[in-house]
Amino acid sequence: MSSAPAPAVVDADAAAGRAATPEEVRAHLEERSHLAPRRGVGSNRRTVPEILRRRLRESRVDTLSWRKVREPDAGDGAAGTWVPSTGSDLERELRWATLGLAELGIEPGDRVVILSNTRPEWGRADGAILCCGGVTVGIYPTSSPAQCEYIVEHSEARLVFCEDDEQLKKVEAFATKAGACPSLERLIVFEPAPGAIRDPEQARAARVLSLEALNALGAAAEAKDPKRFDARCDQVREGDLATIMYTSGTTGPPKGVMLTHGGIYAIVESACRVLPCYPSDRSLIFLPLAHSLQRIASYAGAWMGVPGAHCSSLDVLLDEIREIRPTVQASVPRIWEKFYSRIQTTVSQAPARRQRIFHWAVGIGRRVAALKRQRLPIPRWLGLQHRVAETLVFRKIRAQPGFDRVRYLTSGGAPISIEILEFFHAIGILIVEGYGLTETAAPATLNRVEDFKFGTVGKPIPEVRIRIAEDGEILIRGPGNMRGYYKNEAATTEAFTEDGWFKSGDIGEVDADGFLKITDRKKDLIKTSAGKYVAPQVVENLIKQCPQISQALVFGDKRKYCVGLITLDEEELRLWAQTRALELPTDMAMVIDNEMVKRLVDEAMENANRDLSPPEQVKRWTILPEDFTQDAETLTPTMKMRRNAIAKVYREQLDAMYDDETFD
Repeated sequence: MSSAPAPAVVDADAAAGRAATPEEVRAHLEERSHLAPRRGVGSNRRTVPEILRRRLRESRVDTLSWRKVREPDAGDGAAGTWVPSTGSDLERELRWATLGLAELGIEPGDRVVILSNTRPEWGRADGAILCCGGVTVGIYPTSSPAQCEYIVEHSEARLVFCEDDEQLKKVEAFATKAGACPSLERLIVFEPAPGAIRDPEQARAARVLSLEALNALGAAAEAKDPKRFDARCDQVREGDLATIMYTSGTTGPPKGVMLTHGGIYAIVESACRVLPCYPSDRSLIFLPLAHSLQRIASYAGAWMGVPGAHCSSLDVLLDEIREIRPTVQASVPRIWEKFYSRIQTTVSQAPARRQRIFHWAVGIGRRVAALKRQRLPIPRWLGLQHRVAETLVFRKIRAQPGFDRVRYLTSGGAPISIEILEFFHAIGILIVEGYGLTETAAPATLNRVEDFKFGTVGKPIPEVRIRIAEDGEILIRGPGNMRGYYKNEAATTEAFTEDGWFKSGDIGEVDADGFLKITDRKKDLIKTSAGKYVAPQVVENLIKQCPQISQALVFGDKRKYCVGLITLDEEELRLWAQTRALELPTDMAMVIDNEMVKRLVDEAMENANRDLSPPEQVKRWTILPEDFTQDAETLTPTMKMRRNAIAKVYREQLDAMYDDETFD
């Protein structure tokens, strides 16, 4: 009997700073070719459980995950120890949790909710639900009890995984009401919580039990029938429903997007062919797993064998990125904007001589990066200066935030400023933008490391097609397109054209090279009273180039001119004030009245307006004393602004900027 050839391994460190060669990509994908066999509605090979099982069994001794463990008296900082989990560890937990759910009566097609922050248990619960044949329903932990109740009841969930006692109480607040959520039978808690049963003997009859009790049930079931786990996974078919992702919806109740195993599998496979990763890569998992971007990215990491570290708290995100030193990293634009602002603020605090060296180096970097993007040769004299800039400046800038090993970063979920993309490229960090929606299982288009264009969201990934409607709306057809909105036929019908293309709601265009450019959300486009169209996100990104500005929201629909609401980044603002020996009050309501602060914002607005046409220019603006937040329901969990909610909250301020007009 002949032995199997040793698997091909591509070293991320060896590939750092360059695109992988076609031979490396081909070898790495062929290593995983067993993951993409026959197709067919009845196939059980193109499913999420198949991705997970293959990865865990091929990496039994390899570290696939880290979590940070803190000492009891460590406080709220980033201090702690990163504890690894191997493929063998994760597979054992997956088997036990899957069989534990089966012992509790979870059947194929049953909906199971996960209400938790991003953490290792989230992914393990998700895997167990899917391997059991169930349907994962994620809820953002910042959701109110009323929002949680709606999703649990609408999805007819039988079981809810809760992160801790806080989330457990949130569910119990509505679950104990007469007639509420009649399908809900059990609650399982990740962290120890009062009243959660830990004894496996009592777990079957318990309404609230611990994760340990669930795993103990599964371990006992496996001891009786070691083949039961694989048998359960093999029942899952690619046409089966895998997840219902509820959109964060800025108006009305959220809609449940239904995605199948086969659709998720196809998108993961295509995305990995476009942006390949390797087992020696590293990434930090911190975006909400209830959102499609991080969930699909996690499945892609499992496909390619990329180990991931789970961020212990968003409060220490920047510290933990520095500790992990990722080589590839998915994020939303807000995080890259934060890094950009931090670099600019740090430079502004440096001595004048260092500032001159920095700006000289970035100028050289911009020229070299522009030539690379045009695929033009770099003159010898410019190359020599670039090597000096790399040694004196760029290497240190990348190392400080933990980006010294980065091969590429990705950005999605919202537009990002071209200035930020060009700046990072100048210092040796490539950020590639992608585009997709929950309804398309996340990525529909991606820029490639070897084929990208700033200001666009790339080209369609394999098997996905893009079409532009007569009114400019982007239409998408691909294997990841949703089956529909759960229990909402009217919305499902409205979401598709008569010939089956998904209507994205975004306005865009495809250039001569095949790159897709997004203009704005169709519903967000501003049409002034003079009939001129304004894309607010373009204007807002220009304004946010000022490091001390956190958010900018532009309004002006059916009005004579555009106005803006401006929020400040308090941390960056106070650092800015320190460099000017300016003492600011602790109360931000008083800070916004400071003349120097007002002058700072005025200059930022004037700089932005200088690059805009007259209809796009923001004529008046108001600085707000507080930032937009999830708690105030002015930001979504993925850090996008809720325009309608903000307009209601700040109606008085908006009205005041239109003299005697009333803001609609």
